[in-house]
Amino acid sequence: MLPDEDLRLLVEIAPLPAFVADPDDKVLFVNTAAGRFFGCNPEELVGRTITDLLAIDEPLRLAYVKQQLSNGSESDGSWEFLRKDDTSVWGDICWRDLDSGRRLFFVNDTTKRKQAERSFLEAERKRWQSQRIEALGRLAGGIAHDFNNFLAVILLHIDILNLQLPADSPIRDRVNEIKEVSDSVAGTVRQLLAFGRKQPMTLSPVVLNHVITEFAQNFRSVVGEDIDVEIKLAPDLGFCFVDQDQIVQVLMILARNAKDAMPNGGMLRIETANIAIDKDASNKVQPGGSYIEILVADNGIGMDAITEDYIFEPFFSTKESDKGAGLALAMAYGIVKQSKGFIWVQSEVGRGTTFKIQFPRIDQSAAPTAKPQTESIQAENRTVLLVEDEEAVRRITAEFLTMSGYEVLEASSGLEALEIAQSYNNPIHLLLTDFLMPVMNGREVAEKMTNLHPEASVLFMSGNIENIVSEEERLSEKINFIGKPFSSSSLILKVDEILKT
Repeated sequence: MLPDEDLRLLVEIAPLPAFVADPDDKVLFVNTAAGRFFGCNPEELVGRTITDLLAIDEPLRLAYVKQQLSNGSESDGSWEFLRKDDTSVWGDICWRDLDSGRRLFFVNDTTKRKQAERSFLEAERKRWQSQRIEALGRLAGGIAHDFNNFLAVILLHIDILNLQLPADSPIRDRVNEIKEVSDSVAGTVRQLLAFGRKQPMTLSPVVLNHVITEFAQNFRSVVGEDIDVEIKLAPDLGFCFVDQDQIVQVLMILARNAKDAMPNGGMLRIETANIAIDKDASNKVQPGGSYIEILVADNGIGMDAITEDYIFEPFFSTKESDKGAGLALAMAYGIVKQSKGFIWVQSEVGRGTTFKIQFPRIDQSAAPTAKPQTESIQAENRTVLLVEDEEAVRRITAEFLTMSGYEVLEASSGLEALEIAQSYNNPIHLLLTDFLMPVMNGREVAEKMTNLHPEASVLFMSGNIENIVSEEERLSEKINFIGKPFSSSSLILKVDEILKT
């Protein structure tokens, strides 16, 4: 049996946090290392029970620990402790029974190891979540692309019917109702394309402070009067390469999401910042480098961990069925990712939600290209070579262009288009071609047409332009593009605009 003074000396010189507790598990004395471990004066720990020192609030876990302490045998385990400043530390604890029911405890600080494990698991979770959403995005984008072809046929047929029907025709109401439903479906398809990162975007160097300032002018119509809005914009914010209109759409989605999370009012913060992510410390999904960050945070009802994991997936929603189909946040995710950005969410039930959006920072801006002003043209004596592998889309598009006065040459593939161009001796004023086709895509057709008919302008059409046209081409407006599904009026306006130049 060690005298108390010798036991105190043994505890004090121990390199690990150590303390002695009585039979009721109340601390009798501790060493200096334990004070450092708990972030307090060692004397502040005296009189507290072992369970008082633990960061455990679940009754079952606490009962398990008490059972371990009461079993009277030598034992050990890895426990989470609570420091004086309410932060958590981890330690492998072991105890040995002494005389008179007292126990000697030693704690091996494993906080750094535990933090590294958590960081690794969090990075793996983000990677898994990103891969899952990537797969869903590819599926959604493929489905949406096919739907766009169907909708293009429907909408053009509707426009032609409206042109051909008498003004007092009773069928007009039915046709217009079909158009309204088709427009609604087209909106859903656009959201799926946004999630799948396959929607057309007009990218340019943007200072996000300007976008947020402009958006804030109409903020009250989105969040209402019972939510306080705090906007903090970083001075000298750098440029990022985004579609300004799409970023406004993302802000709109996040603001509405925050409003729904604060039914009784609350606080919404929007902040911008120039940030740098350490290449060595970055996770497996996001590379290190310089970024522009938008932070959107609310103090609403928050989300649990399961909801947080699925929040960006299409058709996943915690709201009532009449408040949307669960595509809004999926759409925001797609817009951010298509702009080569990253979006993260942190939430806790009862403590609100924070979204962080980070776009790669670019060094300089580019001046917009001015469009020349020219006189209007006449459709007569203008020839359009239409290349579309989907027969229904090609047939109705050709019909409408012919009705509008253009001479139309039809090709079902790139190879057929080049055969027609080679044998056609008169000028071809416009090549209207689908972008995505088997064997030879629209870009390849356009490049070969340059040699055969250098006078021809080019208009690409598709429901998906991403990964085919470079950012520099979209920025400098070197290409002309119309997204499917398009209306007859938008098609004619675009054709007219190109032929005027």
